[in-house]
Amino acid sequence: MTLSEVSIQRPILTWMMTLALLVFGVLGFLRLGVDQFPNMDFPVLTVQAVLEGATPEGMEEDVTDVLEEHLNTIAGVRSIRSTSYQGVALIVVEFNLGVDLDIAAQDVRDKAALARVALPVTLEPPVVGSFNPNDTPVLWIPVESHRSIVETSEIVRRQVNPYLETIPGVAGVAMFGRRDRNIRIWLDGDALRARGLAATDVLGALQREHVEMPGGAVESGRIDYSVKTDAEFRTVAEMETLVVAQHAGAPVLLRDVARVEDGAEDISFIARYNGEPTVGMGIRKQSGGNSVAMWTR
Repeated sequence: MTLSEVSIQRPILTWMMTLALLVFGVLGFLRLGVDQFPNMDFPVLTVQAVLEGATPEGMEEDVTDVLEEHLNTIAGVRSIRSTSYQGVALIVVEFNLGVDLDIAAQDVRDKAALARVALPVTLEPPVVGSFNPNDTPVLWIPVESHRSIVETSEIVRRQVNPYLETIPGVAGVAMFGRRDRNIRIWLDGDALRARGLAATDVLGALQREHVEMPGGAVESGRIDYSVKTDAEFRTVAEMETLVVAQHAGAPVLLRDVARVEDGAEDISFIARYNGEPTVGMGIRKQSGGNSVAMWTR
């Protein structure tokens, strides 16, 4: 008995099969995963080298050029792109399609190790990594606030980011334009010299007094207590009372030789929205996550 004969003799079964195909087809279409940025494996490796305090020109001459000369000898390399920053050199090595990326990564590590002889002694060991498009944020969100950048950065880091990271499909949140709080100590050179002190004396006093160290444990019959030495300063006023040294039989306080300021870290990067400084958030998705479904939550 053929399919056509069964369909003619049993029309109800034919209708049921047709409806089942339609229902399951609609359900499959609605649940079909759609992603604006699908997962792709690119034959690209990155080499990052860090040399604190070096200028971009010095990084290019002493680090980037040396690494490029060694990496050019690797088989299967399609192109090499490099960028030299303040104290950082970033080299992107692209291989031909079909190259085994694990073997290529080992070749890059070997060449970077051979180049260590010609690199500066204080250079940190070059780090070889793979290029993952999932590390690139798929959504950018600027934050506008009447508060200062320091306060806004703290609120975003402690309150907004943890909430966003709980959304299914979100791997993490990158912050741009963030400025952390810094306590600045401006030394008075004349006041230090008048008391026979130097900047190292102030630094030593801070390292000695502004500490939090473990103090062991106290054991009882049923409960053990952890003990710590909590000697960190909580406010700027408390830090100003730090005893730096003794001079002429009297204590020299930090406020006598310096000015303590509750400020922010130096500006290295800045993010702007509508021409105003702001804090930006970049949403990174999880590997295999659905970007469309993530945005709708």
